Amino acid sequence: MNYWWQETLTELRRQWARSTFETYLLPTKTCTFQDGLLPVKVTGSPACDMLQRRLAVVIKRMLIAVSDGKVQDVHFVVDAACDEEGENPCGV
Repeated sequence: MNYWWQETLTELRRQWARSTFETYLLPTKTCTFQDGLLPVKVTGSPACDMLQRRLAVVIKRMLIAVSDGKVQDVHFVVDAACDEEGENPCGV
């Protein structure tokens, strides 16, 4: 699972502006992969909102490709909310 995220980050680093990558993606970490969903911890609500609303579709496509379809969805959560269920930590 972490390998998939690292591979995705490597590709995103090539495609996105350095400032966007370093601000929103570099400090991320994966949570527990379960039932095709890969939660990714981010540093705060602004980053969470940005990634979930604007970039999740692109990131999801990359994750599906690098995981050979094992990852079916990605969800961004504020770091402390990684293990919470039933809430939308980004507030979206």
